[in-house]
Amino acid sequence: LVHSAALRESRGNASQAEDITQAVFTELARHATRLVRHPAIAGWLYTCVRRTSANVRRAEERRQRREQEAFAMNEILSPDPTEKLWQQVRPELDDVMHELNDEDRTAVVLRFFEGRSLKEVGLALGLTENAARMRVERSLEKLRDLLSQRGVKSTASTLAAVLAAGAVMSAPSMLASTVATSALTTAASSGPATFALKKLLSAAKGKAAAASGLLVLCAALTVWHQVRSNRAGAENAVQVQPAVPAARVGDSGAQVESAVPIPAPANAVASSQMTLQVVDAETGEPLPNAKLHLNYLRQDGRGTVVRQVTDANGRLGVDGLQVPFRGLNMFVTADRHVPKVTTWGFGRAMPAEYTMKLERGVTIGGAVVDEAGQPIPGAKIQFDDGRGNDPALQENIQFGPDTATVTDPDGRWSCNMVPKDLEQVSLVLTHPEYAETTATIRPDAPEANHSTITMKAGYTVAGAVQDPNGNPIEGAKVSEVRLNSEYVQLSKMTDASGTFEFKNMKAGELMLAVQAKGFAPALRTLQVAGSLAAVQFHLGPGQLLRGRVTDKDGNPIAGAWAETTRGRRKIEWSATTDADGRFQWDSAPPEPLLYSFQAEGFNRAYALTLQADGSEHEIKLTREQPAKDSIQITGTVVDADTGLPLDTFQVLRSDLEPDWASPFEFGAAGKDGRFSLSFSASSSRPAYQLQIEKEGYLPAVSSDLLKEDGSRTLEFKLQRGSGPSGVVLLPGGEPAANATVLLCTPQAGVTLDGPAHVERGLNTTKYRAQTDQSGKFSLPAANAPQGLIVVHDQGYAELSPAGSEEWGNVTLQPWGRVEGQLMLDSKPAANERIVAGNHVARYSDAGRRFNFMSFHLEAKTDSAGRFSFDKVPPGQCRIFRQTLFYRTGFESHETSIVVHAGAATQVVLGGTGRPITGKALLSGATVPINWQTVPVQLTSKTADQPGSRPKRADFSSHEAYVAAADRFFEARSARRRFGAFCNSDGSFRLPDVPAGTYELEIKVRDSKLDSVGADEPAGPAPEVGSLTCEIIVPEIPEAQSAEPLDLGTLELVPRQD
Repeated sequence: LVHSAALRESRGNASQAEDITQAVFTELARHATRLVRHPAIAGWLYTCVRRTSANVRRAEERRQRREQEAFAMNEILSPDPTEKLWQQVRPELDDVMHELNDEDRTAVVLRFFEGRSLKEVGLALGLTENAARMRVERSLEKLRDLLSQRGVKSTASTLAAVLAAGAVMSAPSMLASTVATSALTTAASSGPATFALKKLLSAAKGKAAAASGLLVLCAALTVWHQVRSNRAGAENAVQVQPAVPAARVGDSGAQVESAVPIPAPANAVASSQMTLQVVDAETGEPLPNAKLHLNYLRQDGRGTVVRQVTDANGRLGVDGLQVPFRGLNMFVTADRHVPKVTTWGFGRAMPAEYTMKLERGVTIGGAVVDEAGQPIPGAKIQFDDGRGNDPALQENIQFGPDTATVTDPDGRWSCNMVPKDLEQVSLVLTHPEYAETTATIRPDAPEANHSTITMKAGYTVAGAVQDPNGNPIEGAKVSEVRLNSEYVQLSKMTDASGTFEFKNMKAGELMLAVQAKGFAPALRTLQVAGSLAAVQFHLGPGQLLRGRVTDKDGNPIAGAWAETTRGRRKIEWSATTDADGRFQWDSAPPEPLLYSFQAEGFNRAYALTLQADGSEHEIKLTREQPAKDSIQITGTVVDADTGLPLDTFQVLRSDLEPDWASPFEFGAAGKDGRFSLSFSASSSRPAYQLQIEKEGYLPAVSSDLLKEDGSRTLEFKLQRGSGPSGVVLLPGGEPAANATVLLCTPQAGVTLDGPAHVERGLNTTKYRAQTDQSGKFSLPAANAPQGLIVVHDQGYAELSPAGSEEWGNVTLQPWGRVEGQLMLDSKPAANERIVAGNHVARYSDAGRRFNFMSFHLEAKTDSAGRFSFDKVPPGQCRIFRQTLFYRTGFESHETSIVVHAGAATQVVLGGTGRPITGKALLSGATVPINWQTVPVQLTSKTADQPGSRPKRADFSSHEAYVAAADRFFEARSARRRFGAFCNSDGSFRLPDVPAGTYELEIKVRDSKLDSVGADEPAGPAPEVGSLTCEIIVPEIPEAQSAEPLDLGTLELVPRQD
């Protein structure tokens, strides 16, 4: 690579190229320690060649002109058109290469100069193979355009062939020893530089033709270091980095700046590293060749990915966090084991040593075929356990970037990393020639290892991008927008005619965004039910966003990172401030967007709303002050009886709301009786608690601690003890095997999201266990247990706190069943969504309300309006009709029933009211109104209106607050609600509304479905107009039909800004 670039820079002068090569590697040796973690050392070498060659070139200008003339003569005489093109490209190549940006230049270097495959390019750049192909094509096209401007004309395919054949030539064999001698001389002045240089050379080596010279240099370095180490016996051992195979991007959602491959012979651990041991959870045996995907994160979400593997002893050294990185997501994957992830940084300190235990996985598999039943090779399959991460755990099961698999030539695949207790695993299948496909597999199902998944060809979505005058816009980027998605988003560049085409798109909603230099971005939301051939975008002129980033004293901050706020953006843009702290974007939309700003040593400015109006926005960043910005908690943990420090334990933290309880989250791991924990002092929650947990001990919980009191030191004494245990019996008295037993706490209870199915996540307690074949269970100890809930396929149990760790026998009640019918306007209503559910809340001793038990079941009515629910918990149950559309909806025709164990409860919804009709009108609306998304809602007026929700601070006693809160929630649930969406002309019809007095509410919101502005998850879209009024629905006279109550035209009141 270096010699070839130098050869081009010197216009083919081999002697001069050797001088340049030697000078470059001398520079490499001089800066080796600084460059160890450089994201792309090949790029650094390439740029260094450029700088060195410029100095030589100024002294050799006359000779270069003669070389140019010689090349021109060869160009005329050469009969080979490819060789002729190469002779044209060669003298211009390095100049135009350095006109490319870093991203495009690196892509060309990797693909054509180093001869890597597209898969290898993707791994190095953190992209999928398909994304790498698009990146290379785009970069090659830019290179072709630059060469064309210099009179070198070619097609992209011809240029690719020429670069592949001529961009890198073998370096002279004698050059390696010369370079080694020179580089060693420089490296000798710095011990760490020796092995740093060795790593850099290993990472930078390209084609096999140059490998022998690099190996000679590496061997020479090794011998030299051994001699030097023998002379200096008192010096520290050499810090050799762990082996790191080729790196690639993960699916974590972080923007990856680079991926760093650093191969080395052994996994010796440096002092700045964490010693990681990966073992089998059952046997404790080390797991060699376990894959690590290390995602080092900045505060703003940008990151760098490093990939490593464990050695023969299952060990390796993981680099600690260094500026500018604040956090590390560590994904660990091992064959035949369940993958895990853990996080360090952002308040969690990396320990010096860490052991991760991986459980054995079970296998699922099958075949992927097309609609004709033919196998599909090369389909990528990604997995998801659907559980989400539990913040109370230090480690979570997660199918990380290294768990994806690809079908073989027969279309077959398998995955042996599935948790054995997983109820179902979700799959996402992608292939360039087929539509994205999703599937689910139950690991315990008979077909789990021979499932067949069919991928369909999908649909074509094509269109054109034009300027306001109808002229085509070439080079516009058309991107698929997937809000909060972890999967790759597709993009295309428009051609000379301004057209684009996406193939094999799946049915459903598709959001496309278009960006082009000098034009304002545009966005469209499409419903794909078939191929779309004429999707038109008309881009208006781009608006100018200008700004200056300074500290609080007005001093400019150079190198600050500015971007549209990730996670809430549909349009991507980023820039780095110049020396005066300024940034600008001439292709911004006219509407405001959310922007974030970050600079090293400063607090991040997040989600600022800025208008691109040409004025200069002033962005002030405050300097980080660790002593003020964060709270540092240190402490000791000892055995309450012996006073001895506990060897290992976990520290959890919960932010406290005045009225609501929040779950504990993992904060730190303690060792040898000590712990340290830091977290942000800026929060809307003024207080927090800490909880210390260790197996074999009862948890210890701190008092409520105020953040305003800052850092502190705490002492905890843990009493030995255990959690609840007992035996679960079926309704008939037999042992209940594989029942789920859950211990509810003031922080979390239990949520059932399906028949006999316990939801995992923040709403469900982490204290859970499965019964064995004899029905026995044993739970970990919890602070202030609130009750026990048992869920089994054959029954349900709910118990209050027993006051003892021994619960004895727990006998399940049979599930209940609900059967019913929905009647609207005296007729059965088909294909309507019906929900059965309940929510039981309780209060902690501090008066904080928490979910004890809730469930949510769904069904659809048949042609006769009938519905049924199986496996319903005995007790209170709400049944109601639910209507959903896009992002809103409503409930109606609610009734409450009591479900009896082992019996079917009958219910009828509706059938006693009359329809309400009318038409909404908003005169002078300034935005288009999609009336079909506008809900019309009726809420019954009762004698006991709920008013505002009580707050704990307003009551002197716990009992008074609980009584007031219960009255509020009872009054709110007693109100009847009905609703419907308007038709396209604003007319509406609410079916089957019983007699009574109601409040009618209609609100029109600016939904901005095709707005490039950020989604606003914190609240609803702004109102455009609204109407609130009282209506009275009369009783239906006996023996008469339910005639509609027509409200006529209802004029909405426009919002006054």
